[in-house]
Amino acid sequence: MNTIDHMKAHAPKAAEYLALAGKAIMAAIFAYDYARAAEKMVDPNCAGDANPAWQTGPFLNIFHGGQPISRTAPSVLQGSIESQVAAQIVYGSTEDGIQMPENDDSHNQVDHIQAKLAIIEQAALAKWFMTQMNGPTTADAAQTAWPDLDLHAPLGTLAQVYERGDELLMVPDCDTASMREAVDIFYATTQCITEIAAKL
Repeated sequence: MNTIDHMKAHAPKAAEYLALAGKAIMAAIFAYDYARAAEKMVDPNCAGDANPAWQTGPFLNIFHGGQPISRTAPSVLQGSIESQVAAQIVYGSTEDGIQMPENDDSHNQVDHIQAKLAIIEQAALAKWFMTQMNGPTTADAAQTAWPDLDLHAPLGTLAQVYERGDELLMVPDCDTASMREAVDIFYATTQCITEIAAKL
């Protein structure tokens, strides 16, 4: 099989990976936007129509001509049935309400939780693609894979993605993630896998 035919043989799987990775990051972003917009509505630090929190999205708004949303005071969240069941398992009785996780100005709950899930998923999709190519699915293996090919840089990036995904999955007190990091990892991963697939 010549080089062109070899590349074409990998193209369908590479295209499938890119589609899956793109769909995953967009789903994560939309979920983040909805959740973060709601989180800002209940955050006392975001209260006030002139608050800087409302200068940039995500936030809820109205169609033109509708009644403006009041942001003078924080809203109240009515939890789901699922949150009530989970809280009963974790805390016991919830008759006095649920203690919301503490928030701080540097890492909102939605950002780092949604980003954590997004990065883990991107790492898993990269491993899925590498499995199709009989390639490396661990950071150590990525560092030494295909020594005869000029793939040191993209494989190094892939190793970093694996390491970060594993860290977020298995190290409880690791550095928190952000959606900016998740988007950066998505871009870096798709770029390095595209480069790897072109040379296999």
